[in-house]
Amino acid sequence: NLFPGDYHLVNLRTLNENRDDAKFSASKNLALILRRFAYDCDEAYDNSFHFEQPILEHFFPANQIESIQQTSLSLRHVQNQLAITTKLDVPLAELMTYKIKMK
Repeated sequence: NLFPGDYHLVNLRTLNENRDDAKFSASKNLALILRRFAYDCDEAYDNSFHFEQPILEHFFPANQIESIQQTSLSLRHVQNQLAITTKLDVPLAELMTYKIKMK
């Protein structure tokens, strides 16, 4: 399994460049949407099921990533620039969206 037990891959897809000349070409931009499950309303219970946070370099070769951005769910607003070695910290019961640009 690629992700810890409390993380769920909601979506991993390429992003359209919205250019007519690139209509049928492969995109180098990916959207990664992750969700983290909360098992119970009791924080002490959730902490007993804590798993290690995933790191992007475990899923993508570091030499193929140009940039990683944490974004809003719509992918329109950049919140943070991330490194390939950054742990993907998704709060319990939340969704996080990342824009990944490949080289």
